[in-house]
This record gives sequence, structure tokens and C-alpha cells, in this order.
Amino acid sequence: MTTDATAPARARVPLWQATCMQTINRSVNRAASRDEAMQIVHGSLDRWDELLGFVAGRPSRMPRLVLFPEFNLQGFPVRESTEEWIRKACLRIPGSPEIERLQALAQKHRVWLGANAYEAPDEWPGMYFNCSFLLDPTGEIALKYRRVSTEQGFSPHDVLERYLDRHGIEGLWPVARTALGNLAMMPCGEILWPETARCLALRGAEVILHPTSDHGQTEFMAWESAKRTRAAENMVYLVSANAGGIEGGPPSGQNTGHSKIFDFQGRVLADTQSAGESTRAH
Repeated sequence: MTTDATAPARARVPLWQATCMQTINRSVNRAASRDEAMQIVHGSLDRWDELLGFVAGRPSRMPRLVLFPEFNLQGFPVRESTEEWIRKACLRIPGSPEIERLQALAQKHRVWLGANAYEAPDEWPGMYFNCSFLLDPTGEIALKYRRVSTEQGFSPHDVLERYLDRHGIEGLWPVARTALGNLAMMPCGEILWPETARCLALRGAEVILHPTSDHGQTEFMAWESAKRTRAAENMVYLVSANAGGIEGGPPSGQNTGHSKIFDFQGRVLADTQSAGESTRAH
């Protein structure tokens, strides 16, 4: 995707390219310890490094943003208790070695890097969040959004007054003002809640990054229609990077790829048109 969108009282945004990095989710559910779980995570990061090399190695003068799917580092809890999932799988964003490695990858490949992981922040003991985050090409965290509407884990809504006291509205509905424009993030099933995208749009979002792990090409729960509609009704670009499959967790047919990029009228600009690994949606 390329965009030259402008905003009032701001210089013209340069052309830039977004790539949906459609990959295989490798779940840590079968790991018996944190060490085993992090071995799986680092194996995924080894592959991310290779894939980023393929994308960043293509000659281009445009800035690049690469978005990975939801659940791509850890999978998601299935039978694990809250305590077990925090102990075995959750990260600190920033602070964990795995996040530091991602920051180094953004620097190495000189890309904006969007990803998703389960986070257990020190300031919220005993809780974990589904967290989408964006790294800039220096490796700094430009954006971090904790999923509000979720079926697994905790939501800022569970502790809303205290959450707002600590993080403010900017922490609840963050929008990053960047050289690429105003960027926001929301993962997977939140596409089915119109309020999430609208809150981000009202706070100035021009592009919503959507790391997801869904059925890809079916209308199960109206997923595909919701993606198109969220883009059109909020007049935003939507970059939706879906997983191309899953290993080590629930049935592998759950994620069928078909990552897509939509324009602000809900039109499909790019589609991988397949499951498995792909960078065709860009």
C-alpha cells in the first residue's frame, strides 16, 4: 500500500509502503516451562529476521512498514491459568529480551515493525493484556495498544478508572503522529466492534494496522465485511495482516491467510489470496 494522504496544518506525508507479513503462528501451549516457550518464540524471531531480509532487500526509496499477525509469537492461552500463562508466555513491552530482539530487527532492516504479543506489565500485577505495538526504524516504541474488547485475558476496561488515572485517554486509545501519518492499531476480533475503530478515528487515526488471526476468506461472524466496513465508515486505510496457519496449538485450519489492505472507501488494494507464508499483500 502507498499513500500520500495529507492533514491540515501539516507537511505532505511522503509515499510509503505497507507489507502484510503473513506467517505461521507457532504456539507455546505445548511448552512445559518458560525456557521451552521462549525457545519457540526465538525460533519464530529467527524466521522473522529472514523474512524481513527478503522484504527490506528489495530496492526502494520509500519508507517501509511491515505488519506481523496477531498471536504470532506465543499463540494464545487454551488450558493455561492466568498465573501459568504469565509465568510461561507473557512478555514485558519494553523490557523482555524477546522485545529487545525485535527492536534490534527494526533497526537492522530499517523498517517500521508492527507486532502483537501477550504482555504482563509490572504496573498491573496478576494481569496480562493482548498488546499490539509498533516500533519505528530506530527500534523505539512508537505505539502500544492493549486490546479493550477481548475474550482471552484482561482488558483495560476491567480497571478503567485506575487505567485512565495511570495512562490517560492517550493510553486507552493511542494514535501515533508519525512521518507516515497518524497510525493506530487494533487486533483481530476487535474489527467486529465498530466503537474501537471509531474511537481511534476520532482521535485522528488515518491508517489502522490490524494484526489478526482469523479465517481469512470466509464470512464467519462477518469478518471480511467488517474489515471493509471499518475502513469505509471511518475513512481510514486498513492494513490487515493475517496468520497463514498455526502450529502447536488449536487445529491448523483456523487461520487461512488472505491478508488484505483496504483503502478509505473499503476497496481491496492487495490480497495474498492464499494461506501459508506470504508478503504478496503490500
